[in-house]
Amino acid sequence: MAKAKKEVNVKDDTFTKEQILNSKKFKTYKDALNVILNEDKQYTISQVEMLLTEFMKGKVN
Repeated sequence: MAKAKKEVNVKDDTFTKEQILNSKKFKTYKDALNVILNEDKQYTISQVEMLLTEFMKGKVN
C-alpha cells in the first residue's frame, strides 16, 4: 500500500534591516546595505545577496 506524500512548504527565514546590518556575514558591506535596504521590509539572505550584487555592479557617476 502506497503512502501519500506530504508536501512540505519550506519558507526561508526573513530578517529586518537592523538584523542584517548587525550580522557578521554582511559586516564588510554594512554601509552599502544601509543605503540599499528599507527599514520597513524584511529580506531573506538570498535577496540581500542579490541586491548587494546588483548594487556593486552599478555605475559610478
